[in-house]
Amino acid sequence: MKLFTGKVHDIDLDEPADERWTEFAIQNGDAIQSILGDVETHIDEEVLPHLSDTVRSVIKSLASGSGYIGRWLLEQTGLEYPQELRCIARHAEIPVGKLLLGNLIYDFTSLSEMYGCGCSSASFDVNSSPVIVRNMDWVTPPSTGKHTKLIRFHRGRKSYTSVGVAGMVGVVSAMCDKWALVVNQAPIVKSCVDEDESDESWWGMLTSVVKTVASVPQFLYAWPALQRVRAVCDKMPSYEKLVFHLRTQQTMVPFFAHVVGTQSKDHAVVSHTGEHTYIRTRKHGLVQTNHYVQGELKKHNPKNGKDWMWDTYSRYDDLTRARKEAMPAPELVQANPQAALALLKDVTSVDTMQQMLLWPAQEKLVLKTRSLG
Repeated sequence: MKLFTGKVHDIDLDEPADERWTEFAIQNGDAIQSILGDVETHIDEEVLPHLSDTVRSVIKSLASGSGYIGRWLLEQTGLEYPQELRCIARHAEIPVGKLLLGNLIYDFTSLSEMYGCGCSSASFDVNSSPVIVRNMDWVTPPSTGKHTKLIRFHRGRKSYTSVGVAGMVGVVSAMCDKWALVVNQAPIVKSCVDEDESDESWWGMLTSVVKTVASVPQFLYAWPALQRVRAVCDKMPSYEKLVFHLRTQQTMVPFFAHVVGTQSKDHAVVSHTGEHTYIRTRKHGLVQTNHYVQGELKKHNPKNGKDWMWDTYSRYDDLTRARKEAMPAPELVQANPQAALALLKDVTSVDTMQQMLLWPAQEKLVLKTRSLG
């Protein structure tokens, strides 16, 4: 893992949506094409076998660069994202279908129940102000670290910085002077499109179509999770309003949002099931990995035997112990914020693509990335 030294790209939210990504797309066209090629390969090998025939057909159509289905699906994702993605596709010379597929990778990997097994985060106080550290083990594809980009979204004097990936417009990790937020993948609560048994009769095919159509409203109109998170961040709200707005969203698939503010009390985890939300405050211990912690949600964790769950509980225990016992001394973190990343030592693996510290009260962002692919 190496300290990230790349530039911060500026996106002016006051510009028209179909123009604001022009400079970024021109400068990073090769990177966008590269990572989208990796996404396509990864989906073909790891994701498609786990999806229903209907969703598999949609993904294959997008991957082939289908303009028709890409344009149609774009219109369902809401607000300004269709224009933003068209802008990037045009200036990076990429089929809009492939770009959309890349921006839906979180949602499709969740639907296929191909979860990451490592994304973890922990928060603590330094000089009475919250700090959050996290590792992102998102190897979809493994070149995520290589193509990491820092994006500064601003509207007038207000702004926030997103730790993103070339060509992706949603938010996974972000920070401003009021709050910091990181998203960890959550187990699927109810798959939108279930795989039917192999019934090739006309009745079986009709039943499959009816089930798929019935699932369309949630699948299309609930919005992709990371774009929903970005929509909340774009409001440039206070910490309290950020948590409130995160709790009011409806998304295609579940997610965890670990959030801190600038005051000692400002720690929260929003456990989002896609339709409903639950909040954990600091008194419950603010550590999050890829499983539900609250008692009423534990039933949604995969049963024993699911390979992706094998280490999430031990990661939670390691982070809890590190936060309580091995937390860096405040004066050490003040002098060298990188020292706090030692908290993540026991939960970092070869799949870790990004490692970061976010300290909103001090407006400090420390980022390390892994360059694979």
